[in-house]
Amino acid sequence: MENNKKKNEKKKRKLRTLILLLFLTIIMFGTSTYAWFTANQTVTIQSINVHVETSDGIQISTNGSTWKSIITTADIIGNTDGTPNYYAAADNFIPNTLDAVSTDGTLISNSEAGTKKLDFYSSVIGTDPTSGNYTIMTQQINEATDKTKFVAFDIFLKVSSAKDVYLNSASTFSNVVPQEGSAAGDKGLKNAARVAFVPIGEAAATDTVATITSAYNDSTTATLRIWEPNADTHSNAVVNSVSTAYNIPLTASGTASSGAATYNFLPYRGVTDVISTPQDLVGTVNGSVTTGTAAVTGTSSKSGNVYSSDGLLLSTPLDLDYANTNYQVFSLPAGITKMRIYMWIEGQDLDCENNASGTDITFNLEFTIPQATPTTP
Repeated sequence: MENNKKKNEKKKRKLRTLILLLFLTIIMFGTSTYAWFTANQTVTIQSINVHVETSDGIQISTNGSTWKSIITTADIIGNTDGTPNYYAAADNFIPNTLDAVSTDGTLISNSEAGTKKLDFYSSVIGTDPTSGNYTIMTQQINEATDKTKFVAFDIFLKVSSAKDVYLNSASTFSNVVPQEGSAAGDKGLKNAARVAFVPIGEAAATDTVATITSAYNDSTTATLRIWEPNADTHSNAVVNSVSTAYNIPLTASGTASSGAATYNFLPYRGVTDVISTPQDLVGTVNGSVTTGTAAVTGTSSKSGNVYSSDGLLLSTPLDLDYANTNYQVFSLPAGITKMRIYMWIEGQDLDCENNASGTDITFNLEFTIPQATPTTP
């Protein structure tokens, strides 16, 4: 009889412990936020607007025949009446919503002839039945059939002679911003945004439209780049909660001219392969678990080998023009270069967290050729 009482009391204590652990887990999930939009009901943003502008002798086109200085969403995916402004074989898409995805900048090995595409992965977020910790599995995205998770489109850039091409200050400081246009509406989603420039091929300015639009060359002069416009900027939610959850400390590192706080640059590990068995989400993001991911590295800054708020990744140190505000993204040969542009929300970025989801976003790019350094009279 006494033994039964002891056994029952032991079971009750164990049950109380389990309930307490469950309660603490609920509190932890209620007060902490995690990368990859772990709350499934808030995984998308509401709308996309794309604007690409050139200046200083660079011409841009979406069909290889109509050249201008600005292309917009209508040029990329067609007019509202369905009239296309892009070339016939173009695989352009701007979805109404975006999911968190990831890539380390690798081109898929089975790219069909005539194009080059990045290898992207989506996630399945779950919880470990024992610990209650978040877990992640990944699935490779088939870009040919799934055009709902990121932005992708082809452009053509034309120059009369070989040029170094820069992103000007309008891109550097305003490239990825909340559509609301106010600090109150800024939830920090722009801090997880990425833009990739993937060179596909080159053609002569005198070539036929068919030759231009089908240009493909594995040894193009331009270099694949991934740009993180807000590499060292993070919201208070990320600094105070997300970084703690991932055991990646963040401290204030200065104040921007607008008075907004800026914080440390955070490297990230892009997904490189299918993760078919659930693994720890925190470890996958902070690098303590390396299965299926690879470090994305590179340097670019106004002050040496430290990323700035306009950091470029997957690159060697980049040049600045004399005004110290424009960053070189690639060099173009004389003639026409066909390029594929990707825009996405990087799930492996700490800034891709629940508080930041559910907002509108605008992508603006402005390419320029820097002028010669002025001389003193």
